[in-house]
Amino acid sequence: TYLVSEKENEDMHDVLISINHHLTPLGYSARLYPDDPWILQLIPDPIMQWPSPRFVLVMWVLSMLSTVYAGEKWMSDARPSGGWFVENAAFDALIGYTLPLFGVLIFASFIQKSIAAKNGVNVPHLFPIPGPAIFWWPFGILGFASLPRSDARLWPDRASLGNTALSVPLVMIISGMVLSFIGLKLTPDVVPLGSAPLAVELPLLINLIGLSIEGETLMFLKSAWAHPFTRVGMTLSFIGWVSLLPIPTLPGGRILIARMGIPEARSGSTQVMLLMVINLLFNLLFQNQLHLNFY
Repeated sequence: TYLVSEKENEDMHDVLISINHHLTPLGYSARLYPDDPWILQLIPDPIMQWPSPRFVLVMWVLSMLSTVYAGEKWMSDARPSGGWFVENAAFDALIGYTLPLFGVLIFASFIQKSIAAKNGVNVPHLFPIPGPAIFWWPFGILGFASLPRSDARLWPDRASLGNTALSVPLVMIISGMVLSFIGLKLTPDVVPLGSAPLAVELPLLINLIGLSIEGETLMFLKSAWAHPFTRVGMTLSFIGWVSLLPIPTLPGGRILIARMGIPEARSGSTQVMLLMVINLLFNLLFQNQLHLNFY
């Protein structure tokens, strides 16, 4: 670690870029900390950070199984005769729920890698985390992750970290809203039911727009036997909003660091404020987004 001073007519951040170009072939990187004078720290490049392809494959397979089970469970009491796509319930859940969900996640992963590559940073692809759909979690996946963590990479500036972290939740929320509206349009007005369906409460914005389009009665009925795309959209929107919470390792935590900087983001006052905000948000999310009613 070195104490350094700027020369006249030189910008320390531009000098840092040239230093890192020199250090990269040597397996080192330099980090700059604001102080008076500047603090420059040399750190060795991390090794063995990337997970094995076998681990990533296992996570994808387990997530596919859990989401197929979740989709089949959601649609079991409100499937039209012959199914939404095919007659077999498992394949129906695979086509109508799992594949669209994973398709958006893969698309968001490529968007994130593209934005990071433009800033000269190589980030890994995302992989889903399977959820306990057999117990109480209805979506089949808990969220998404990346190893090594994006905030463990060396970024040229905080803006590049924030923009890259924001890309995945933004893609998921927008895609979720689009799929929800497509699903509502594809949902028939009347479906013969063999048992009481599992009605869901859609995200607030989707619910308000749907009420203005479909009307209160029809919107209430359609949510009981909604097309699988509606449930995919609800899942993507929920996970996208949750990932924006300012929790470490989540995209929201990286956005917070990009906005405030590491010292301020990890200060005691900030942590107390975040604890209160997260408690309020989780109370709101789990009372409204995960409220499942049987009719």
